[in-house]
Amino acid sequence: MKRLSLLLLLLLTTVLVTAAITEDSVLTDDGLRTTATQAAVPSEGRFWKTGMGRFLKRADAMLERMQRSGIDTAYQEVPKLNRQVYIGGYAYFQDYRLHFPFRIPGGVAGAVPQLSESMFYETNAHSFLAEMDLGIDWKGLLIEIPIPVRSSYIRSYGLAKSGSVWGFRLRYKRASNLTGTRNYGNMGNVLEEYIDENQEDLINSGINAEEMKKEVKYFKKHNVNKDRHKLKTFFAEGYYVLNSSKFSLSAGLFSEMVQKRSAGSLLFYGNYYWSRYSVSDMFVSDFDSFRTQQFSLGCGYGYNWSLNGGRLLLHGSVVPMFSVYSDLRHESRWEQADPSMTEEEIRVLEKLKKNWSSFYDSADNGKPRFRANAFARIATSYSFNRYVITFLLNYRNYGYSNDKHLGIMNQEIDAQLNLGVRF
Repeated sequence: MKRLSLLLLLLLTTVLVTAAITEDSVLTDDGLRTTATQAAVPSEGRFWKTGMGRFLKRADAMLERMQRSGIDTAYQEVPKLNRQVYIGGYAYFQDYRLHFPFRIPGGVAGAVPQLSESMFYETNAHSFLAEMDLGIDWKGLLIEIPIPVRSSYIRSYGLAKSGSVWGFRLRYKRASNLTGTRNYGNMGNVLEEYIDENQEDLINSGINAEEMKKEVKYFKKHNVNKDRHKLKTFFAEGYYVLNSSKFSLSAGLFSEMVQKRSAGSLLFYGNYYWSRYSVSDMFVSDFDSFRTQQFSLGCGYGYNWSLNGGRLLLHGSVVPMFSVYSDLRHESRWEQADPSMTEEEIRVLEKLKKNWSSFYDSADNGKPRFRANAFARIATSYSFNRYVITFLLNYRNYGYSNDKHLGIMNQEIDAQLNLGVRF
């Protein structure tokens, strides 16, 4: 990840150099941009006519056409300086809940008749993290990379493209300082009651009942060990603005446009969401990961309140979405027996390994259920000359469940406060 950050910083430097060459650009009568610096410095003309220079020039013109396409200039306009670099503070809250049923085969747990055939593992984990972001917005094409000022607990990378009609946003996050609780339902109490009721028989069988009760405490409710729980998420969302001539979604997000007059629009969204939750303190196996992916479609509404000709802008949007595809992949891994284990413990472990599929098959092979998801955003921005202050608050809710009572609820809230300069 550090190498990727350095590579993106190098790209940023290249873009800034390019911007310095083209900063003195003006608009001609036909709405296209011409570069005064290029005409004044003939030695640079060769770069812009071949190779990378020609590619950058064409890409720059294409991005500007996308910004200007079909807009009603009485309601919105492209700022005169339509590139931006910003430093942002990024706060992120993640709440992940997992309810995972598993079976205790009679051959393994037959000695405890009170123990239900169906048990479950439940996690309620969350994370609150903060980082700094460096962003560059080149006529609606946005790259965000983390600035490692604290720790490696979170890394978040973003890429977005905003246009007057459509756009997309990608974001990857990794969190490794999860806190919360995990438990096994009533399993711990059932085992404790069994030990209390059968102490004499256990002692006659050579089993230390008190030591066994200490082991049973593992199945009680405990705090999550942050070193044993990891979460990664990735989402890709695309949008289409129905009233794109008057309403600008990009104005509400990153001040890429100027919303001169208040306007709203229906929004159509498509979203792909992927998450991978890894845990290494489950009862049955030594390592488990739960990978979910979901594709959702939705229709919502967004509105921009424009004050003082767009200098101050308030934005709100909400999009209910519905899953059209859901998938779960559960992977388990067994480690080698601990050298300190007795022969009997090794024998039990090997028996568990042979029967591991009996524990998980029912939940893993359940049929996904239809789910309703949600996405909402509020934002505000204030611009004065070439400087822009932007605040965004995003909420996302994604869930997965199947007909075998497996359930996953993934909620996240992220907030950004950006200070940018246009050029």
